[in-house]
Amino acid sequence: MKAALAQLRIEWENPKDNMERAKALIQEAGQCKADLVILPELFSTGVVDFPAGFQQGPDGECVRWIMQMARENEIAICGSYIEASCAEKPFNSLFVVDGGGDIICNYRKMHLYPGESGYRKGDDIKVFDMCGIRFCPLICYDLRFGPLFWAARSMGAHAFIVCSNWPEKRAGHWTLLLSARALETRSYVIGVNCEGDSPKGRMAGLSKAYGTDGANIAGCEKDDQLCFVDIEVDDVRKSRSVLDPFLDMRRGAYNRFMEADE
Repeated sequence: MKAALAQLRIEWENPKDNMERAKALIQEAGQCKADLVILPELFSTGVVDFPAGFQQGPDGECVRWIMQMARENEIAICGSYIEASCAEKPFNSLFVVDGGGDIICNYRKMHLYPGESGYRKGDDIKVFDMCGIRFCPLICYDLRFGPLFWAARSMGAHAFIVCSNWPEKRAGHWTLLLSARALETRSYVIGVNCEGDSPKGRMAGLSKAYGTDGANIAGCEKDDQLCFVDIEVDDVRKSRSVLDPFLDMRRGAYNRFMEADE
């Protein structure tokens, strides 16, 4: 299958402008016959410090707009939005819409970066299937938690999507961790980041895809940009048949030394 990485220069708290420029990237991905186009974390607003003012339900403007774009361009889209909850704080949520405009996955960010106290943590790992590939979608800070990737491997994941607002000052961590997660899980890892200035500093861009050997196989540099990666499930199977550390994990032994979750 063919996936498109849609790197976007996010204008903070400016959904109208961000959605207009995202539209151009989605249309280009559709014209290039991609099966899936992936947008950065909270592409329409950025990770704002006070999210309550931008929260909406699954019938809100952002989700309805992504569904419309998917139908018009006959392409699946991975987007994200500030999802209202029944509690005081909203979720930072990633969702996937198929080419017919139907939601097939909704993931709520599990790990909140220090300073994201205005959001609520999600509790569930999600996977979805597309073109014979099982994907696990994740968000930004999740990239730093290796056990999350191993858990998704237990759920049959062949590929990981990491949508992010990752800063330029930690760009080295971004590329290193994407590569390491691909190599250790013998999976494809696709990282889609935003670019440009934000209230929190400059964003790194550097949206990239890594193969099962940890090698970079596609990538963007700066500005609004689209790049493509072909994902083959047979490549995953072949790689894992040669060496698959997942099969040698000793979960019971590790758990004896791990503290209980909060």
